[in-house]
Amino acid sequence: MEFGCPGRTESREIKAEGSEKEAVSAAWILWAHSHGELHTVMETPLEKALTTMVTTFHKYSGREGSKLTLSRKELKELIKKELCLGEKMKESSIDDLMKSLDKNSDQEIDFKEYSVFLTTLCMAYNDFFLEDNK
Repeated sequence: MEFGCPGRTESREIKAEGSEKEAVSAAWILWAHSHGELHTVMETPLEKALTTMVTTFHKYSGREGSKLTLSRKELKELIKKELCLGEKMKESSIDDLMKSLDKNSDQEIDFKEYSVFLTTLCMAYNDFFLEDNK
């Protein structure tokens, strides 16, 4: 997997597979972001949005337990601080969300489960904008 824009010398080759590839990719993005390289490596608006989604996950993951997962408490904090809808969510709604996202029932949300949540939100936003444009 290569990161960077075509024609840029800042591209990085990542040789890994499966979940190891996910972890390496996330680590590269976080490293590049923390070293001021991300603006030259990932510069399109869509790439910036993807970077934000990944770095937001890692901003909250690992505060308790694994660095690669969100606990219920970490998920709640992420939702309350990063999403406007979080201000209105009740404890029971957080519990319901956790249950629906936690497909492997390990009481934690891994990055894949988190990305399903973001995809669902994107679909809801799209539906909202489609209705708004009628």
